[in-house]
Amino acid sequence: MNFKKILPFIFIFLSTVIYSFSVPFIKLFGSDTPPFLNSSLMYMGSALIAAIVIFYRKVIKGIPIKFDKKSTFWFIAVCLIEALAGGFFILGVSKTDSSTSSLLQSFQIICAALFALIMYKEKNNIITWTGIILVFGSAIALSFTETGFHLNPGALYILAANLLWAFDNNCARKCAKTDVFLTVGSKCAFTFIAMLVLSNIVGEPVVPSSNYLNCVLMVLSGALCYGVAIFMMYSAQNQIGVSITAAFFGMNPFIGAVLGLLIFQTTPYYTFYISMGLVILGLGVLILDQFLQIRKKKKLANASN
Repeated sequence: MNFKKILPFIFIFLSTVIYSFSVPFIKLFGSDTPPFLNSSLMYMGSALIAAIVIFYRKVIKGIPIKFDKKSTFWFIAVCLIEALAGGFFILGVSKTDSSTSSLLQSFQIICAALFALIMYKEKNNIITWTGIILVFGSAIALSFTETGFHLNPGALYILAANLLWAFDNNCARKCAKTDVFLTVGSKCAFTFIAMLVLSNIVGEPVVPSSNYLNCVLMVLSGALCYGVAIFMMYSAQNQIGVSITAAFFGMNPFIGAVLGLLIFQTTPYYTFYISMGLVILGLGVLILDQFLQIRKKKKLANASN
C-alpha cells in the first residue's frame, strides 16, 4: 500500500484523538486557574503553533499567504465569534464534568447542518437527518438526572459555544479565498487577547506562583489540542476532502467522553450511557452517509468519463 495515500487518514485520526484530550486537559491542569485565564492560555498555545506554521509556509516553503479583502467583514466576524464561543466553552467546562462536556460537543453537528440549510440552502437526505436526530436525542438524554429533566448552567454554556462554533464554521466559508491557516491563526490570536482582557475586566484572581507549572501545561495543551490537532486536520482535509475529514472528526465527542471516564474514574448517571449510545449510533450513521455520498460521486464521475 502506498504510504502517501494513507498518511492523510493517519493525520485526521491522530488529530481527532489529540483534540479529544482538550477537555480532560482543562480539567487536569486548569482546575485551580480562573476560567477566562485558562482559555487565554489555551489559545496562546494554539496561536504560537499558528505563527510557526505560517512562518514555515511563508518563509521556508515560499507559499504566499492569501487574504481576500472582499471577505474582510466575515474574517472579522469569525474572529469575534471564536472569542465568544471560547469564553462560553471554558465557563461550561468549569461547571460540568469532563465526559458530559465532551459529549455535548456533538450538538455542533446539529447546529452546523441547520445553519448550512438556512445560509446556503443545503438540503440533507433522510440518512443525514436520522444521524442528526440521534445526536440531538443524546443531548436530551444527558439532561435527565436523578431529579428529572435538568440542564445545569455549565451544559447551557457548552451548548451555546457549540451553537456559535457551528455558525462560525458556516461563516468561515465566506472566507474561502483567504488562506485557511491565516484565518485559524488570526482567530486563535484574537481569542487569546480577548480572553486575557476579559480575565482582567471581571477581576479574576492572580495565579499564585505555585500554579505556574499548570499554566505552562495549559499553554502546551492548547498548542497540542487547538494548534497541532487543528492544523493536522486541515492538512489532511486538503488531500481527502471535507466530507471524510468531518466524518472522522465527528468521533471527537465520543473519544473525549471515554477519556473523561478513564482519567477521572467517575460513575455517571445511567442516562449518560444512553446518551453515549445515541452519539455512537448518530455519528455512525453520519459517517456512513458521508462515505456513501463520496462513493456515489465517484460512480457518477466514472460514468461521465
